[in-house]
Amino acid sequence: MRHFSLNEPLPSGLASEDSLERFQNGEGEDNEWAWHYLVTKEARESLPEQEVMRQSAMFELINGERSYVKDLELVKEVGGNPLRQLCRLVLN
Repeated sequence: MRHFSLNEPLPSGLASEDSLERFQNGEGEDNEWAWHYLVTKEARESLPEQEVMRQSAMFELINGERSYVKDLELVKEVGGNPLRQLCRLVLN
């Protein structure tokens, strides 16, 4: 996914710079984000219904993958790292 710089103008149709930046930084709850929150009403209404559904589905998939990666990082931090340290103590 392309990250937009705050120094360049937002592409036409994005709802707000703040919501785009928060999404790109992974802020907020995963279930808080939906494609239609990042796109203006006018932009959504200018697209065929099938394209809106397609964009929503792709966004949901990407958001789900992001959530999965966060879960894996948590498992590593909470389970993997302490287990690794314990193994070092036992082996030494």
